[in-house]
Amino acid sequence: MKRFWERLDRFDGYPAGVAVRVPSRVKGTAFFAASSGLWGQEPGGPPPAFPYGGVMVVGNNLDNEERYAERLAEGRQYGSAETGTPTWRELLGLSKRVGVAPDQCFFTNIWVGLKAGGGSNTGAMAVEPGSPFDRWCQRFLCEQVSEVRPRAIVALGQHVPVFLSRVTDDLSAWTTWTSYPDLDRRDAAVHAGVRLCGHTTSVVALLHPSYRRRWVAGRRYGGLTGDAAEVAMLLAAVAPGCWA
Repeated sequence: MKRFWERLDRFDGYPAGVAVRVPSRVKGTAFFAASSGLWGQEPGGPPPAFPYGGVMVVGNNLDNEERYAERLAEGRQYGSAETGTPTWRELLGLSKRVGVAPDQCFFTNIWVGLKAGGGSNTGAMAVEPGSPFDRWCQRFLCEQVSEVRPRAIVALGQHVPVFLSRVTDDLSAWTTWTSYPDLDRRDAAVHAGVRLCGHTTSVVALLHPSYRRRWVAGRRYGGLTGDAAEVAMLLAAVAPGCWA
């Protein structure tokens, strides 16, 4: 964990007007790099035990610059379960249903900074594919994968799979992203034996938890639909037989 912070602190290649450095950590449990990315992080306390060989949950980005500053000023536990945010509510519900304890997960994001300025804190970050920032974030994600050695990677939302397809040719089915129905029609939501950053794992594309209840009815997998389909996808990815 310490190595991640040191690597991030040394990086100064944030693209002007697009992304900025995370100014400081928030209190409590939150996705890296707002906090440790580990479940049960106590404010001011040491990081919990690192979940080697666990599940890596990968989101898009943390927040925008203005909203993050407001949360820091208020001293709130950004994104933690205690706030009752849809993201954590849904993630915790899914983890329980597939038998993966949250303390066996590492929660992180593909983009290491905050969206510059204000406006929407969701959606794609305006990073040019192949740009220096994009390539650095790919390398940094690889460092995290090499450390965690996850048995499964859970890609949240439609932007993460496209990013991952630039990291490994094994996810070429995710290179052109149109919609979740298209993904499901091609039976391309779950991939086993993916070689990613020198590590073999399984990878699954799930709806972003904050939109899950709104859109999950449209998911399809293995003859199942809706919520049951997404749960089955996640089960397939985290099952021991899915990874090497």
